[in-house]
Order: sequence, then structure tokens, then C-alpha cells
Amino acid sequence: VKAGVLQGAHAAEDRPLSFHLIGYLHAMKAKGNSPKTMSVNITRIGALLRRWEMHRLSDITAERVDEYLTERRIAKRGISAKTANDYAQAVKGFCNWLVKAGRLDSSPLDGLAPLPVVEEETRWPLSIEEMRVLLSVTASGPVRMKMSGVERALLYRLAVETGYRAGELASLTRANFDLERETPTVRCLAASSKGKRRSSIPLRPETAAMLGRHLAIKAPAALAFNMPQSTHTAAMVRADLIEARIPITDDLGRKRDFHALRHTCGTWLADAGVHPKVIQTIMRHSTIRLTMDRYAHSDRDQATDALGRMPSLSEQAQQATGTDDAPVI
Repeated sequence: VKAGVLQGAHAAEDRPLSFHLIGYLHAMKAKGNSPKTMSVNITRIGALLRRWEMHRLSDITAERVDEYLTERRIAKRGISAKTANDYAQAVKGFCNWLVKAGRLDSSPLDGLAPLPVVEEETRWPLSIEEMRVLLSVTASGPVRMKMSGVERALLYRLAVETGYRAGELASLTRANFDLERETPTVRCLAASSKGKRRSSIPLRPETAAMLGRHLAIKAPAALAFNMPQSTHTAAMVRADLIEARIPITDDLGRKRDFHALRHTCGTWLADAGVHPKVIQTIMRHSTIRLTMDRYAHSDRDQATDALGRMPSLSEQAQQATGTDDAPVI
């Protein structure tokens, strides 16, 4: 019997879960999921199945999934509520596929509610001066995670200037860069993007020149950066921040890790007065609300400046424009 063919849910129950995982892997590949996405999903599902020694479809229950996520949350270095939801979503996706493929009558996880995620910002953006210090110190620093200091500094620069996530940067090959055109660009393919949206971001000339030297000896299909696994990128950045004597947490509990570089990009764009719709495009947010919630600032100085740019409604302004008879508001 092939991995994708079974006769009904009863026959499916007789098969080990490993058999169904192979079928699910084929289904994800057919939908165009990237190798990284497939690996992450299978790893998360496999971790839960091993913990509870699940062998058959009937072994998957909402209670067991909930207990597993609770264990991971309260561990010494526990996962966040968002990460717990990501694990749950991976297993839910597997169960939903089992139903669609006729291997289960219904998903056992339909009643598993996601954990509430605090909407407060937890990443702490770097200032321009801090970023300059980080790049300078990192470039002259030691090898970390099999990456030279120069390569890490270039990676951090690209992360801040494009807003690309760690996974998106890790998927880039030399072919993703067009450095010869008048406006150099880097493009991230939809399969490698979190939102499954293709993007093309212009590069600063000095950054493009650095990338040109870095990529000169690489084949078109070669990865642009020798990045570590996504679970190690945060530790890599924090080690460089500590080396540069830059704080990694603040009094509000916000932290600095690799994703903080993406947040730094959005924050700098907002501080520069870039229109939220443009920021949404660069950051590839699904909604403008997400952009506004994360990067729109409303302190007193900015509000005063914004109101000062509005047309004046005073009598003097009306007279200057020849609208003396217009009603005064």
C-alpha cells in the first residue's frame, strides 16, 4: 500500500503513526512547502508523539497534547505561549490532513483552544548607535556557530535593512540577489516566507557592495550565509551583543535576539516617518493593523508635530486664501 492510499479510517488505525507522517510529508511537499517548513512541522509533531509514546491514531488526544504543551511551558527554559500554539498548530494540521485524507472521521484536536498570547511588544529594538557598535565589534570578533565575525556582521546588517526573519535569511542563495542592476535587490521566495508571500527588497549601495564581495566565490545555488539552526540564532546574536557591551534586556522585560533585528527595522522606518502602508509592504505584514500595533508611535512630541502639519483653520489663514466669508469652525 502506498503512503497516500488507504481504504477508510479503520484501515488507517491499523497503520503506525510513522506511516501517516510519511503521507503527510508527501502532502506538504505537494503543496509547495519549503524543506524547512516541513522539517519544523514534522519535528514538532514527532516530539509530542515520542513524549507520549503514541503509536496509533487513537493515541492522539487533546488531553495529551495539552499536557505536553503545559510541560514545555513550565520547564526551566520553557517555551512561550506563541511557540506552544505553533506546536499545537503543527499537530492540528496533521490531524486535519488525516480527516481530509479519510484516515480519521474527525480531528481529536478540534476542541483544543490556543493559549492567549500577550500582545505587548516583547522585542527591544536597537538604537542606530548600538547597531553601529554591534556591527563593528562583531566584524572583528571570533567565529561563532561556524560563522566568521565578518559574515555575522553582514548578516545582521541585512536583517536590519530588509526586515527578513532568520528563516528567510537562511533560505537565501546567491541567485536571490540581483546586485548588478541600477537598484540592487534581494528577493525572498514565497515558499521560504512565513506569510507565503514573495518579496523583493532594494538594497543600500554599500550593503550591495559588501554582499558582492561576500558572494563572489559562491555558486548560484549555494546558500548566501552559513547560518546555524534557527534555535541557535538568538544565542549567536546575544553573544555578540554581550561582546559589544550592549544590554540584551530592559526594565520592561523586553529582549534582544535575532528577531529584535527585524523589529529594529520596523521601528526605524516608523521613527523616520515612513507611511504605515509602506512599512507593511516592507515587513510583509498580513494586515495594516499588525503594522500599526507594533510600530506606530503616539508620544506627545510626535502628536504635536503631526497636528502642526494640518491646515490652519484660523481667520488669518482663511483671509490669506481669499475665503473671508467661509464659516469659522
